[in-house]
Amino acid sequence: MKEDSGGLKKQLIQTSRDLEQLQKETLCIKHRLSLLDYQAPQKKNRRTADKVNRGFICPYLCGKSYGSDISLNLHIRLKHNGGSKIQREELAQRMLLSLAKQEPMPEHNLNLPPKFLEQFCQHYSQFAKELELTYNTSIDILLK
Repeated sequence: MKEDSGGLKKQLIQTSRDLEQLQKETLCIKHRLSLLDYQAPQKKNRRTADKVNRGFICPYLCGKSYGSDISLNLHIRLKHNGGSKIQREELAQRMLLSLAKQEPMPEHNLNLPPKFLEQFCQHYSQFAKELELTYNTSIDILLK
């Protein structure tokens, strides 16, 4: 009888292993089925060129217009050697500061758009006025 119980024990161990293997295979099949059920997100359709509102016009008067500020700035940087928007604004600040201090203009290799310095000066002055109104105090600014 001892021999029979040893054989039953081996059969029980083997059945247990077979059951574990079947459970693993079942999980694998379920995972594969879930992947088949997955639907990729729909492709976003781009707007055609005629549907883009081109409200950003090149200040260099080359006749180009763009649908975003980013596209316009890329055009200015690549086609007109105008640098980035930040570089143009920093240069304008340095130029205004040198004008106010009656110093020579800083050296630069950027091609600024026509009337850029005047427009920047107006914007800068308006910004200072708004700050004065907001904080109810006088702000010492270079150009008023």
